[in-house]
Amino acid sequence: MKKFCFRRIAILFVVVLFFVSCNTGNKNKSTETNTISETNDTVQIIQNLSDEIRENPRNHKLFAKRAELQYASNNVPEAVNDLEIALKLDSLNPNYLIKISEYYLSMGRSGKALDALLKCVKYYPNNREAHFNLAHIYFYVEQYKDALNEISIIEKQNKQNADTYFLKGLIYRENGDNTNAIHNFRKTLEYNTEHWEAHNLLGLSFYELNDPLAVEYFNTAVRLFPDNYEICLNSAITLQKFGKIQESISQYKSLIEKFPDSFNARYNLGYVYLVYTESYNLAIEQFTNALKIDSMSGETYYNRGYTYELMGKLDSAKADYFKSLEIIPNYDMAIEGLNSIDKKLLN
Repeated sequence: MKKFCFRRIAILFVVVLFFVSCNTGNKNKSTETNTISETNDTVQIIQNLSDEIRENPRNHKLFAKRAELQYASNNVPEAVNDLEIALKLDSLNPNYLIKISEYYLSMGRSGKALDALLKCVKYYPNNREAHFNLAHIYFYVEQYKDALNEISIIEKQNKQNADTYFLKGLIYRENGDNTNAIHNFRKTLEYNTEHWEAHNLLGLSFYELNDPLAVEYFNTAVRLFPDNYEICLNSAITLQKFGKIQESISQYKSLIEKFPDSFNARYNLGYVYLVYTESYNLAIEQFTNALKIDSMSGETYYNRGYTYELMGKLDSAKADYFKSLEIIPNYDMAIEGLNSIDKKLLN
C-alpha cells in the first residue's frame, strides 16, 4: 500500500464524560430521573391537597407533600414556595432542609441550597445525606478541601459507600491526583460493581496516563455495559489510541449500529479509515454520514476535503475546503488545503 505524507488532519476524538448527579451507578444510562407525569391524576391529587391545606393551613406535612408533587411535575417555583411554608411551620425538619436545598440547586440558587444544608448539619451533625450533599455543592463550586472535609465526617461515622468513594475520586481527579483518583474509583467498584461511571473513569484515567491498561478496563466495561454510549465510544477511542485498529473499527461499527445518529462515532471512524487504513472511499462515506448529522462541522468538511485531495478529486476537495472556511472563518487547515490544491493545479 502506498504511504502518503499526511498533512495535518482535524482530530475530533471526543472522550465523553457526562457528569453525574448524586444518584450514580445506573447500569446502562448516563443519567436517570424518576419523574411523575403531570397527568390528570396528579393534578387532581394536588387539588385535593390544596383543599386540605385550606382546611388545615398549619399542617406542614400537607405543604411538604404538595411540594413533592409540584417538583415532580416540574413546577419548581411552586414546590419551593410550598416547602418554604412547611419550613416556617417546622423550621428544623432535616428532611425539609435537605429537600429544599435540592430544589434550590435545580433553580441555580446554590447559595440558598448551601444555607439550608449548613443549617441542617448545625442541628443534625450526624446527618449523612446533608454532609454528602454539602460535599457535592463544594465540589461543584471547586471548594475541594471543604468537599473532602464533608466526606471525612461521613467516613468517621463509618457511613461511606460507593457514592462517597466516587465523589472523592472525582475530587482527586480534578486536582490531577491520578493515584488517589484511581484508588477511589476502584473502591467505588468494591461497593457497587455496576457503577458505570467508575468503570468509565478508571478507563479514562489510564488512557490519560498513556497506560495500555485502559484497554483492559474498557473491555471489561463494554462487557458489563454493552449499550452504554459513553463507554462504547471511549472504548473505541482507547483501542484506536493503543494501535488496536481493527478492534477499534469493529467497536465504532457496533456503536453506529446501536446509535446511528452518533456524530462522534461516524467522524472518528472516518478518521481511522483515512489515517490508519487509507480506505478513502470508506472515509468519505463516514464523513458524509457525519455531515448529515451535523452539517455545520467545519472540521468534517475539511477532513472529507483532504480525503478527496488524496484521491485526486481536487474539485470536490476544493469545494469542501471552501465550505469549511464558511463555517470556520480563517481556518488555517482549510487555507493550507486550498493552497495545496492551487500548487497542484499549477504543476
